[in-house]
Amino acid sequence: MKTLIQTFHPLHFIFCLSLVLSNSSFAQTTLNGVATHSELGKEKFIAALYLSRTSASAESIFSQSGAQKMEIRVLDEQLSSRRFKRMWIESIAINSNSAELQKQAKSMADFSNLLNIKLKKNDIFAITKLTSGLSITLNNVKLGEIKDTSFFSFLLRTWIGYVPLSSSFKEALLASGNIDVSALQRFESVQPSAQRIASIKAAIQAREEQERAEQLAREEAAKEAARKAEQARLAALATPTPAPKRVVKSTPKPKPTPTPTPKNIASLPKPGSLDESFLYNLSDSAASSSQAVAAIPKQNGGDDSLFEATEDSENLTAEGLLGEQLYYSHLASYTQTFARYPRKAQENNQQGSLLLRVTIDRKGKVLNKEIVEKTKFELLNKESLRAIDRASPYPPIPVDIKGEEFTFTFRLTFNLRET
Repeated sequence: MKTLIQTFHPLHFIFCLSLVLSNSSFAQTTLNGVATHSELGKEKFIAALYLSRTSASAESIFSQSGAQKMEIRVLDEQLSSRRFKRMWIESIAINSNSAELQKQAKSMADFSNLLNIKLKKNDIFAITKLTSGLSITLNNVKLGEIKDTSFFSFLLRTWIGYVPLSSSFKEALLASGNIDVSALQRFESVQPSAQRIASIKAAIQAREEQERAEQLAREEAAKEAARKAEQARLAALATPTPAPKRVVKSTPKPKPTPTPTPKNIASLPKPGSLDESFLYNLSDSAASSSQAVAAIPKQNGGDDSLFEATEDSENLTAEGLLGEQLYYSHLASYTQTFARYPRKAQENNQQGSLLLRVTIDRKGKVLNKEIVEKTKFELLNKESLRAIDRASPYPPIPVDIKGEEFTFTFRLTFNLRET
């Protein structure tokens, strides 16, 4: 039987003191629960939820207005940017309606664009809700921030919402401070090395310097384009306008000798054509400047594994992410309509929840299917895969979503309800 920490337990005092010291900047919160998340039987991370007031009710937690924090400590050798980002995107989509997704689209895009990182074992990723907004950190190094404090509850749904990462994960986080001693010991033992922290600081600094260099290059390109435009305008004004010819029938005048055109004016467009040809030249100049900005080498601060250069690393727009989340939500709901609760499983009181991952092509044909998290009943496991077969082909991938394939993960629950 697992031992729970009770009031005045000696270990409780020691670990609470440790938490206060290690989280002095966030001492106004209390550890509410600790939970481990696994996929395909492999532990990925151990998570903790800090609240201003401990609670065993998800509804009560969502209504709290005080400081809160979600913290992830990595157990696997590494968590790819793609999978980590997809976890949030998909879980939020299945726990929110379309109106909520639209309202939070901008914050969700900003948050997702902070996740172009590859997490490594012992890393600590944290989302802290303060009065000024959300602070996103990696090993206590700030990655960015979200100004809207209501976005925290939006993210928290992935953990303790209607469809959490798993029912056991949600239950452990809602422990209201009664945390298993061994789980707490393990959570506290996950700490990044000093070298890892230093490399992350260097990588973040290098990225900020690169962004400043790119911004400076854009500003210089704009100034240079404006300078050339002004030179052309002044040069055009300096070009003498030929006086109108006077025609005298009785005494025709000899033709005047043409005045040589200065070299610096000869290359400019003729009067009257400035708005067309010069603007094209200006456009070419701007394009060259843009290429110069793009040519600045991407820096990683000496840590090749921090920023992950993948297809998903491109910055997402609010509109693009919203479309993807709505499509994902539709796919998950669509699959549920094809699930059948086996009669034999009902008669034997077999219940459970599965996590499924499906990959489809652009036409909706299923390319791959797998059970990420099984139930202990093989009958339910087999039925979940049959539901995917019956659902195929899925609705095709919308034209606004890039890629030849689309992978989505969703939860399917078999639950007997008393009538």
